[in-house]
Formats: sequence, C-alpha cells, structure tokens
Amino acid sequence: MKLQEAIKLLKNSGYLCEFTTAATPTFEEYLEKVKGIVAKKVGEDRAERMVELYDIDLKDLYSRSWTVDQGADAVIEWATPSEKQKEILEFMYNNWNADNERSYGPAAEYDYLKDRTEDAFDYDVSTYIPYDMEEFAVLYGKDINE
Repeated sequence: MKLQEAIKLLKNSGYLCEFTTAATPTFEEYLEKVKGIVAKKVGEDRAERMVELYDIDLKDLYSRSWTVDQGADAVIEWATPSEKQKEILEFMYNNWNADNERSYGPAAEYDYLKDRTEDAFDYDVSTYIPYDMEEFAVLYGKDINE
C-alpha cells in the first residue's frame, strides 16, 4: 500500500508515473545465459558440467530473482575449491585405484576412496569430500579416473 500512496503523491505533484516490466527469462534461458558467462571464464566443457551440477542451486537463485551475472559468479565460487579442498582432491586423484575400478566398478571404488580420504584427513565437518565422481570432476577440473 505504501507504494501506491507514493505513486499517488508523485502523480498529484505532477510527475508521470509509468511502469514497465522487464521480460523475465525462463529458467532454461537463465541457465543458458549463466552457462555462457561461466564458459567465457572456464571454457565450454567445464561450464556445462558446472551448471548441470548446480542446477538445483541455480533454481533457488532464479526463484529469488538473482541476476544472470550473480548466478554465474555463484557457480564459479561453488566450483572453486579451498586450499584444503585442493589438497583433498589431489590426494583422491593420486589414490584412485584403477584395478578396483575394473573389479568393482567406478562407483564402488569412489565410495571406497572417500572412506580412505576421510581416514587420511581426520574427517570432520570442515573436511568436505565431493559426494560423487561428477562433483569431483567439477571441483578438480578433470575426471578422477583419467
């Protein structure tokens, strides 16, 4: 109601009060624009993976009317590991067991590697280990089994 009162006051004072609405992109358009901005900074392939991984988080930002630039900045921030995370990612990459992967499958080897990583880094809440191979790839910049 205060907005309407302010508009009435302005109109009565001789001001022209016209409203225009900006075209709001659909969520799919928003994602594409975010991906385009991210791609300029990290490359097309990595941007695709990053935006796909953080799709749900971007839906939240979109619903809260974050701009495309803000969404892109958030994705880049989420995909940039801290120094501790870099140490963890390097450990995981160097300790991937290809023999176990062939014997038990990549998902089983990843779960086993997460357990070994927790033990190696005295796991606590501040020790963030990527929850799956896709998140690992986004944070590390390449697949764990390359």
